[in-house]
Amino acid sequence: LGANIYSISKGCNVDDIIFSIADQVNHGTAQSPELRLDFAELNEMAGVKAVGCLDCVAAHSYLNNALTFLPSDHWKSHYEQSRRLCFLLAKSAYSCGGVEKAQGILQEILNQAHCLADKLDAYHLVVSILYDRGKLGEAYATAHDVLVQLGEPISRAFSMQETNVMVEATSKMLIDLSEESLLGMKEMDRETQSLLKFYNILSITASLFKPHMAPFFSCRSVQLTMTRGICKYSLIGELLNILFDCLSSSINISQCFSILLFA
Repeated sequence: LGANIYSISKGCNVDDIIFSIADQVNHGTAQSPELRLDFAELNEMAGVKAVGCLDCVAAHSYLNNALTFLPSDHWKSHYEQSRRLCFLLAKSAYSCGGVEKAQGILQEILNQAHCLADKLDAYHLVVSILYDRGKLGEAYATAHDVLVQLGEPISRAFSMQETNVMVEATSKMLIDLSEESLLGMKEMDRETQSLLKFYNILSITASLFKPHMAPFFSCRSVQLTMTRGICKYSLIGELLNILFDCLSSSINISQCFSILLFA
């Protein structure tokens, strides 16, 4: 029945009934071998929609089914789809409380992915899980290693003098910041956005694990935004920078207000 419904509806807009179609397909006792890839795509679509509906349990089920419809050599024969599905499945598993399953899937991605760029989303989720579980040392080390691999020069330690110099230099970049200049900033490229994501989570982790390093990471986030454009990840770095700057009394209230325009 599921295969028949799918064949009839193929090519049509089935967004409103995609859950019903996927459920019928998944409950079928016999599956058509020639349609397995189609069923994998159908379940992926249902899983993504379930995520949008904040139903992580249903999303996990659909995404898991999507993966089972792929051939056993899917990492070779369907690399991009495998990488995408595995990451979505790891996120949904973690949202459902399946920490060990999520970590296992993420490790599979890290083992199978062809290059660092294809591993970045998985690495970021790995760091987030480690942070959430209180494993700050591992979270810090992993994020630090990724940034080094991405070509970022990061020292193991900074003296108070070096920190003050960097905070002051970053603050000077923000002196003339205004609403008009923010609105006129170019959009940050995807490569730099990846850097910013890791700097942001490293700033938060360092604030608890290596507090003396936190100002460096937050300042670097701000510098990336001011020199390479703005994106949705810019706000975190800016707000962290406000905190450290206010603590060091190197920025005044009007500057803080200007930065908060990011919000």
